[in-house]
Amino acid sequence: MVVVQAGAFLKSSLRQIEKNIGISNSRIAYAKVVLEYAPNLVSAVLSGDRALNDADEEAQSRKAAAQSEEGKMDRLRKHAIDLADKLLPWATLLDVVLREG
Repeated sequence: MVVVQAGAFLKSSLRQIEKNIGISNSRIAYAKVVLEYAPNLVSAVLSGDRALNDADEEAQSRKAAAQSEEGKMDRLRKHAIDLADKLLPWATLLDVVLREG
C-alpha cells in the first residue's frame, strides 16, 4: 500500500514499482484499487487490521457501483448538478425504453 502511494507520488508505473521493489503486479493493482475506491480502508490495511484481499473485494464492489449508470449519475450530480437535472428526464426515459425492449 505504501509502495503504491509512493509510486503515485513519484509518477511511477505499476511495472516500474514491480521491477524495482519486487512486489507482484497483482498486489500492487489491489492496493491501487483500494486507494482509489476505498481510501477509508487504507489505514486498516497498513496496520494489519484488514487483509489487502478483503479490502480489495470491498473496493471492487465500490468500483462496480461507481461504474454503473446510477453511479455515473451520482458523480455527475456531485460535480455538475445543473447538468444532471437536465439529463435526468432523458436517462429515466431511456431506462423505460430499454426495459420495455
